[in-house]
Amino acid sequence: MNIGVISFTAAGGELGRKLKIGLEGEGHKVRLYIQERFFNKEETEPGIHPLTEKARDWAGKRFLDSQGLIFIGAAGIAVRSIAPFIKDKYKDPAVAVIDQQGRFSISLLSGHVGGGNDLAEAAARILGAVPVITTATDIENCFAVDVFAKKNRLEITDRTAAKNISAAVLEGKKIGFFSDFPVKGQAPECFCMLDKEEDLSETSLNIYITLKKNIGWRNTLYLTPKQLVLGVGCKKGTEKDVILHEIKEFLKDYNLNGRGIKMIASIDLKAKEQGMIQAAKELGVDFKTFSAEELKNVPGNFDESDFVKQVTGVGNVCQRAAVLGSCMGRLITGKQAAAGVTAAAALENFFVEF
Repeated sequence: MNIGVISFTAAGGELGRKLKIGLEGEGHKVRLYIQERFFNKEETEPGIHPLTEKARDWAGKRFLDSQGLIFIGAAGIAVRSIAPFIKDKYKDPAVAVIDQQGRFSISLLSGHVGGGNDLAEAAARILGAVPVITTATDIENCFAVDVFAKKNRLEITDRTAAKNISAAVLEGKKIGFFSDFPVKGQAPECFCMLDKEEDLSETSLNIYITLKKNIGWRNTLYLTPKQLVLGVGCKKGTEKDVILHEIKEFLKDYNLNGRGIKMIASIDLKAKEQGMIQAAKELGVDFKTFSAEELKNVPGNFDESDFVKQVTGVGNVCQRAAVLGSCMGRLITGKQAAAGVTAAAALENFFVEF
């Protein structure tokens, strides 16, 4: 995690130094900012800077370039500093507050998804402080769907449904659970493990882990694993909108949720194809290419084309690229071609863990 730490007093600066050493020892990258009048101008240690701006301006910059912020000082200063920049619990960075004596480490923002609780607890371990966590599911030691989703790299498709699940857990209600993927570990007591749709009569709210787009189960939160790799090929000069349209149609035809796309993969002949690059960027996913030799060495039965082989050096690009991009995962679709665009999908080896 990239973490920014700010302190406002001499004691806070010393605490910040200790915290910086400890967090970096746990693998984090830390930048410490000390109020200018308490900053030693002969300071040569990298990553320690004088604070020459208002706390609010500092916070605005850190919201853009950091995953975590730690304020060493009054909670009120932290609240007023971050208030203009708070937007979304699924996007905001983690924020923690530590008093200048290092007695308490408070999780202030993005406790679950952003890692605020983990950040506060890490700081507490390093400083010997008391971690202060206020999220209800942590206090009651209950299942938290957002923590579970983050741990398993699952996309939450409906925030309202997720909130309803959390409320039901706190009320002691049973939650139905169904997964298209293997499950490891012991499920929480609040879960009723489902084998088939008919079992829905046992529960009022459910969680279904799937890549499918349209299911139709009632009162169900769908969690989508971001493990889908699309292998894509196209004619030279194919525009972004055409590629995106054909990807959308491909996903629709195979009933796949686009939220599960992790990467677009292709042959290196397309490495500078602007339509492909822009399509991947708009989808918010990586774009990776492989050589013809790498693609030829992918084992399996694929829909080969003599024409494609003549042009690219390999008889099938999209299916082979999908499998290779998924770390030799499982091909889950055939090859689909339209408007000069070919597509196929593969799934990385994946399991759900409690």
